[in-house]
Amino acid sequence: MRCGLIRKVQDKEALSWRQYAKEVVPNGVSTGLDIAISNYSLSLITLSFYTMCKSTTPVFLLICAFIWGIERPSWNLAVVVAIICTGLIMLVAGETQFNLIGFMLVMSASMLSGLRWTITQVLLQGTDAHGKSGGPLEVLLQLTPVMALTAGACSLATEQLWYTLPRSPYFASPSHLLVTGLVILFGGAIAFLMVWTEFTVIAETSALTFMVAGTFKEIVTVMAAVLFLGEDFTLINAMGLMVLVSGVIFFNYFRYQKSLQTDLGMKKSHSLDIVEEGRQDRGHHVPPPGSPSPAKATGLTNVILRGHPEG
Repeated sequence: MRCGLIRKVQDKEALSWRQYAKEVVPNGVSTGLDIAISNYSLSLITLSFYTMCKSTTPVFLLICAFIWGIERPSWNLAVVVAIICTGLIMLVAGETQFNLIGFMLVMSASMLSGLRWTITQVLLQGTDAHGKSGGPLEVLLQLTPVMALTAGACSLATEQLWYTLPRSPYFASPSHLLVTGLVILFGGAIAFLMVWTEFTVIAETSALTFMVAGTFKEIVTVMAAVLFLGEDFTLINAMGLMVLVSGVIFFNYFRYQKSLQTDLGMKKSHSLDIVEEGRQDRGHHVPPPGSPSPAKATGLTNVILRGHPEG
């Protein structure tokens, strides 16, 4: 906390059990389901097709943001999101290994992802009904138990850990167990820092801004699939990359113009407040009609004092 990495909200209302069940539990469950369903869908479809389907997340996030009232509908915003999604689809076009179950799973994960990031912004920034639930780390600590229980339940239901773990070569000997534990701890630390960073970005900007910035992660994912998995990268994929970058540039320009308008409105409002305060101050010092001015009153007082000396 001393170095500024952890910021705790001092004047925040404690969440009631009703608010916890209404806001934290849906977010934790949707996050756990998003992670579990996304990972399971990767066992049925290729990485490129997964990335293409996941590119629809900004659309679902925008719909949820409109429902929650944290984003105002506008044609500019809708066009920018459509451009970004089109670029992502073109970036991973050409998928031939289609799997219906995998497609349904990853699309469900995209919808859950849009929901959870919207609720995360509500928890981090607050609403008109109540204030924020805490800083990024505090909200993460609130969500972690629900997320872990949901992901663990999905793992037990689909992977049958009581059967697979005893036969896994990763736990065959103490040395394997040590290496596996270290790898899990390393991956968990990276995941924790990544989520902490994501929550910090959302707290300072918005879930939609974070999602648009995250499109560069999709570019890295596709490039990694091309380099390490030998997947093809065609001309239409390259065009999709350019469309995607253009959409991100348009979004940043749109946000910049909006921030300038907001700053200008705040400056005008501040100037009007100063003018109004000045008028009120002048109004308090206006003498009533027929009363002598301060200068005249002072002169009259001096004459009286001179005519009636003390003792």
